[in-house]
Amino acid sequence: MRDFLEEWPEIILIAVAVIAAIFIFWPRTYIVTVDSVTWMSTVEIEKLKTCDESGWYVPAGGRLRYSRREVREYDDDDEPVYDTRYYYEIDRWCHERDVIEQGPDKKPFYGIVVFGENEREARRFMTYTITCNTDKGKDLTLTVDEKDWRELRSGDHVRIKTQLGHVKKLEYVK
Repeated sequence: MRDFLEEWPEIILIAVAVIAAIFIFWPRTYIVTVDSVTWMSTVEIEKLKTCDESGWYVPAGGRLRYSRREVREYDDDDEPVYDTRYYYEIDRWCHERDVIEQGPDKKPFYGIVVFGENEREARRFMTYTITCNTDKGKDLTLTVDEKDWRELRSGDHVRIKTQLGHVKKLEYVK
């Protein structure tokens, strides 16, 4: 009985975690009126930078600064196993900035990118959102796919099924 009582807090914690996961991941269905549709474009820019790193080997392109013996792991008898750890610099593409544009219309576009020295475009993407309120008066802002976004207009009544803030299914309500 004593072991069970000692484990009781862990059992409660696991039960709460399971209930929270169900609540978070369980799909929800709403009937909503669309208030607005918006878009946001993002162009991610990276810059080539020299980074200080360390590891058990020097990767291709790395420039060794120094090395030293360090504990790499412990064996079955809990004895330290030593190896050479290398400290080096290496050039890496790192996130530098984003070029963002946004608007409340149906004319999305990407911003003009002016590259600085040692910069490149990493990726570009659009995010399409709708702001709406439910038949119960709750305000929602949801991400939708481009096809649905292009069809939706302010004032439309739709039934939506969401999961983690993203619309999984959308159908018009008459």
